[in-house]
Amino acid sequence: MDKLTSQPGARVGGARIAGMTVRLTPVQWLICGVAALGFAFDLYEVLVLPVVLRPALAALGNLKPGNPEFDLWVALLFYVPALTGGAFGLLGGYLTDLLGRRRVLVWSIVLYAFRAPPAWDRNARSCDGGGSRANR
Repeated sequence: MDKLTSQPGARVGGARIAGMTVRLTPVQWLICGVAALGFAFDLYEVLVLPVVLRPALAALGNLKPGNPEFDLWVALLFYVPALTGGAFGLLGGYLTDLLGRRRVLVWSIVLYAFRAPPAWDRNARSCDGGGSRANR
């Protein structure tokens, strides 16, 4: 009899692995839920992009459908995030194997913490017509 099950080979809501049933712990269920939530956000982005892309390009770039520049931006906005996500996913996996999960996770959070606010400021200046500090 196995320590993980009450009966040898019984299926108790888990996976059957080499004749034994393995139950997921609450922490493992939480990890699966968080991973599913991440995939849901990715799916949301893929589903919403076609809806907002035409009005966004018309408003921000004064581009009309059928224009070659419009088509270029559509292609870039659909394919570049997928390609970079795949490439950096592979790089992150390699670095995780090489350096350890915790170290890679901490440094990626630190890098994001220092690189995201300057991008926010740059976007704010471009949206308010010439610089948030200059207009004060």
